[in-house]
Amino acid sequence: MPYFLILPAFALYVVVGILAVTMCSVVKGLRRFRGEVVSVLGWSSAGFVLGNALYLAATVTLIRVLPNTLPSNDVLRAVGTVGFFFLLPFVVSAVGLLGGIVVGLRRKRVSGKI
Repeated sequence: MPYFLILPAFALYVVVGILAVTMCSVVKGLRRFRGEVVSVLGWSSAGFVLGNALYLAATVTLIRVLPNTLPSNDVLRAVGTVGFFFLLPFVVSAVGLLGGIVVGLRRKRVSGKI
């Protein structure tokens, strides 16, 4: 699984987000953006974690169910395995992160809540 790439990238994202929150707290001209930055960082992190937790649950479930239902075609099995275990984690992580960004911005702008 490609989490040796995904997790360091997410850690870097969190560090940059924390630096952005710090900058928004310290610099007077940026203080008005602090709420949005905090909301985006929090909700995108939650989206990332939730998306990957759901992916993990689906992986464990499929590993228990699929051995009895896999197609007999070796090429189809190989393509499905590569897609599920090597490409889908990138998609799930990106969708969780972007979905959290959208929720964070919308929640902050519509209701004023973080």
